[in-house]
Amino acid sequence: MYDVRNKSLVSKSKARTFQSVSHNLEEMEEEYMTTYAIPMGGEARYPIKCNTKLDPRIKVSGIGDMLRVPQIVQVSGDFNEESAELFANDFHTAESSGQDIVPIVIDSYGGDIYSLLSMIDIIESSVVPVATIGIGKAMSAGAVLLSCGNDGLRFCSPNATVMIHSAWEAGISGNADEVKVNAEELMRLNHKVLEILSINCGHTKDYFHKIMSAKKNTDWFLSAREAKKHKIINEIRIPEFFVEVSAKVEFK
Repeated sequence: MYDVRNKSLVSKSKARTFQSVSHNLEEMEEEYMTTYAIPMGGEARYPIKCNTKLDPRIKVSGIGDMLRVPQIVQVSGDFNEESAELFANDFHTAESSGQDIVPIVIDSYGGDIYSLLSMIDIIESSVVPVATIGIGKAMSAGAVLLSCGNDGLRFCSPNATVMIHSAWEAGISGNADEVKVNAEELMRLNHKVLEILSINCGHTKDYFHKIMSAKKNTDWFLSAREAKKHKIINEIRIPEFFVEVSAKVEFK
């Protein structure tokens, strides 16, 4: 939900340790391929695979000595101030790692809209291309964040669900003037996030606003196929890293 005042906390995820296994590379076949589950910036519930191809002529004591673990940013649980801070830290770590792309994995029901906007600002300030991957669910604020990946780099797993709805604020109270001010802010935020969603997907600014108005601002659930139809995503699949290490000899 786009809960403007959602201040619930989520516990910080503990990083999982990537353990490398020593290999006798002299005994490897010419085309050796192995697959590792790569830990994410957060809890590695849905790891993106990393296919690693090693040249058997390279002699090292362990794979971990020469391969850097790809950095992945995971967004799960509620959008709130703490998760936004964790997102910023994980994003900047991935951005400065030297990777060509910063992948963001999203599995969330949504949450605080101000936290969403801070995440969007961080993404838009990056000079490194960003990929977004929806796995399980990308709802409300999660759906808007899903649309923030670079064009061609927005993915969704085949059975994932995307949900869009209008911003709302629980328990608006106070005198008449206070209620009016809060209602105006709510309308501003609602217009802003739907406009961001429309622009990210290559539509006119009011594309999703018109759809939500026609649906009387009720929750709009989309399958991965429907999300692709409306250009929220580009591809229905989970991408993976591919790392190739080879011995290269050149004469110049």
